[in-house]
Amino acid sequence: MRKILITAYAINPYKGSEDGTGWNWVKELAKYNQVFVITRENNLPHIERYLEEHELPQESNMRFFGYDLPKYQRFWKRGSFGALPYFYLWQRTVPNYVREMELDFDIAHNLNFHNDWIPNFLWKLGKPTVWGPIGHHTKIRKDYILPHYGIVEYLKDRIRWWIKLAFWVLSPNLKKGIEASEVILAVNHDVKNRIPGNSKRIIHMPAIGAPWQEASEKEESPVLELLSIGRFVPLKAFDLTIRSFAKFYHELNPLRKDGVRLTIVGKGPYKNYLIRLAKELKVSEQIRFIDWIEKHKLEEIYKQSDIFLFPSHEGAGMVVPEAFVHGIPVICLDNSGPGESIDANSGIKVPFIDYEESLDLLAHAIQRLASDPAYRKVLARGARNRFESWFDWETKGKMVNKIYEKILKQEKIVDYTH
Repeated sequence: MRKILITAYAINPYKGSEDGTGWNWVKELAKYNQVFVITRENNLPHIERYLEEHELPQESNMRFFGYDLPKYQRFWKRGSFGALPYFYLWQRTVPNYVREMELDFDIAHNLNFHNDWIPNFLWKLGKPTVWGPIGHHTKIRKDYILPHYGIVEYLKDRIRWWIKLAFWVLSPNLKKGIEASEVILAVNHDVKNRIPGNSKRIIHMPAIGAPWQEASEKEESPVLELLSIGRFVPLKAFDLTIRSFAKFYHELNPLRKDGVRLTIVGKGPYKNYLIRLAKELKVSEQIRFIDWIEKHKLEEIYKQSDIFLFPSHEGAGMVVPEAFVHGIPVICLDNSGPGESIDANSGIKVPFIDYEESLDLLAHAIQRLASDPAYRKVLARGARNRFESWFDWETKGKMVNKIYEKILKQEKIVDYTH
């Protein structure tokens, strides 16, 4: 059996986002390989508890190792502060830890964080290296952030962009990691535009996915249910969600206004701002805000929903495949994040032009799906098909396992994933 060394800085079976995707990748790859997973020490108790509570046939193929820098080298790290600088140092020192542990493996796979600007150092171990999935976040356009979230958020976004740019242009370690990788898995096509053309192989492979569930038909309801989920931060663009819903709502025939509702699930620093915005736009009675809830309760909300409204700027969007599992068509911006996750058969992508025009087009997309139940059903079936062919974790695990096979056989790797 092949032996794969995986570095997963963020991995936790009880969490979503980066931690949850880390766990699901490892769980699937362990079905076909012996995996040695290097992660942070604070993740081990959660993994151990999960393995005690659940029976996984592939558990015997999984070994987890906790590694951190000594306390005197990380005293400055508190919560999310310093996470990325610490991740850089962690990545840089992991090869020495692997050598000390004397682990024998065939392929080294740098799994996460899923970003394309912090260097991967596993090539130093002298084995074939896979990097990713890594994603590319573009800066948020000025008209989508400054008038709505203010100068501080605008400057924070630009500072993040300048830091990334400095790494892309100046970091010799980043360039070496790119050149030394046998395969680079790219969350979106912007990665291909950013990484130099001398990389050996870049394959489109979304980091996000969702576990298999049986498809189910939504029960007929007199209320059209729209849903949006995420953190209340500028990146997620909930201001666009609320404004586009309000524009759609106020253009409805008065007799239909009682038959639509938007549910927003999430929390974050801009919750009060969004609640005020809903009141200003006179749609607060039609929008319900729900804090993060237990997974089984969230599943019920998904099952009741007809449209998933998600005009986020992010480079991925974990909630998109979750919507697809339940056969919910998605409305989003035509960007390199959610816009690459959907196709013409599973949702509507709105051109990413200027703020007001995108707002009008989002409202029009809602109106189109609201007024045409037959078309909505076609897209619902397409959303489910999109999940099964592209976002099912088992399918994704098989794809990467095939890549491992081709690397060791030194066969040509074709980007069959898209």
